[in-house]
Amino acid sequence: MIQKHCFECGTALIEKELEEEGIVPYCPKCQQYRFPMYNVAVSMIVVDEETRKILLIQQYGKPSYILVAGYVNRGEAEEHAVVREVREETGLEVEHLRFNRTKFFEPSNTLMQPFGRL
Repeated sequence: MIQKHCFECGTALIEKELEEEGIVPYCPKCQQYRFPMYNVAVSMIVVDEETRKILLIQQYGKPSYILVAGYVNRGEAEEHAVVREVREETGLEVEHLRFNRTKFFEPSNTLMQPFGRL
């Protein structure tokens, strides 16, 4: 476990199973899951092969539209995260998967790994 203590209260974290996420650090005092501060994420360019249109989604009630994206669970292959996130966010199943490139965002500690094609 990378994080040892809760960033809110300082209590020692324990490892706890979270449905569809795997083992996640958990604060027993705050009763909250504490996802690692250094994360790997995937961002997908989901394309309808017939219309050549890109799928954009809205998240968390925000008015803006974004690409489908999500975090990779610990021990999960990036390709599996792509399939899982597309299914979770849209209900669609991935048919073709292609890696585009890797990009580091500064000063963020998130590595985005874009994949394309539904």
